[in-house]
Amino acid sequence: MYLLMGLFLIGCLENNITSPDKDTVSALDSLMHEVVENQKFSGVILLGNREKIIFKKAWGTANRDWNIPMSTENQFDIASLNKSFIAVLVLLAEQDGKWKLQEPVTKYFSEGIDKGKFSEKITFHHLLTHTSGLADYSGVPNDLKLNNYQKFKRLNFTNKDYINYIGQLKPLSDPGTEFHYSNFGYHLLALMLEDVYQESFNQLLQRKICRPLDLKNTVSYRSNTEVKKGLATGYSYHAEKGVWNSNQFIDLSLGRRIFSNADDLFTWAKALDLGTLLNEEMKQSMQRNHLEDLNPKLSYSYGLVIHDGISDFAMGNLKLKAPYFIHGGKTEGYKSLMINISGSDLILILLTNSGDQIDELRLAESIIKTIKT
Repeated sequence: MYLLMGLFLIGCLENNITSPDKDTVSALDSLMHEVVENQKFSGVILLGNREKIIFKKAWGTANRDWNIPMSTENQFDIASLNKSFIAVLVLLAEQDGKWKLQEPVTKYFSEGIDKGKFSEKITFHHLLTHTSGLADYSGVPNDLKLNNYQKFKRLNFTNKDYINYIGQLKPLSDPGTEFHYSNFGYHLLALMLEDVYQESFNQLLQRKICRPLDLKNTVSYRSNTEVKKGLATGYSYHAEKGVWNSNQFIDLSLGRRIFSNADDLFTWAKALDLGTLLNEEMKQSMQRNHLEDLNPKLSYSYGLVIHDGISDFAMGNLKLKAPYFIHGGKTEGYKSLMINISGSDLILILLTNSGDQIDELRLAESIIKTIKT
């Protein structure tokens, strides 16, 4: 099994990786056959570089009720990978003169939001770097934690009610003093973007990111009642019963979820590396580790984990002797992973609808090793 291959070190990617030869493709197919058989992987793997896609393939089933096979074009809920999109939108808002990253977020709260529930020290920078001290899902009452927070994820908040709810949760630390990964912090940013632009999150996503980059399969759905053509259904596997359970109903507006496919995320990974949508100041802010003076064991930029190829940071550690950025996501039967190594020398996109069946980081290590062998 690929999990037994162990950790490895690869040298810097000196040259842009070209299309893999037949032996490499065969090795990738063999690796993935084992993963599909043993780990029940279902999803899409894409490999590319700054010029083109060099490998793309789908395995498994997009919808088990209708026995629809997986396609490389299928959309997935990318879960926390949406943080890179939200971060860019926040930076674009500064470029547009809507706010400044070092200003208190409470300065921009609209009428009906209780500012007193939030520390006046929390800035946009704190929210982007998970140093705001705001709680995450673990901070909600115990009765809302059951069944993977299912009851909480069905509450269907209004924007103002959700912001007030986040504010009343007990903070984990003072702003700027500790790193605590907070989905709620990014949910707050998405809601504030809607308020400052007076547009829905999807309208803003399309206008500021998707149309400029020609991302035709990236969207923020708001309703579970729509028929979403091409969307892979998320599943979890019940090992004892040997059955797959489809993901449960949740409020899709919670946190402004984004759905995308492998091709669009490949384009997005290149755009993030180039800073295509950002001015030079914002590009530099997006591409540096903002935790270096706070916690030497961690690295986080704005919606991305940044590795320099030297330091042994804990999150997203692929043991590479090359710089790269990485972020993943996990929610209700879906997992996503985006990796960009050495300025787009190698880009890896992994999307799956088979829940927790795989360790996506270890699989990524094995795929990269196969490409470089």
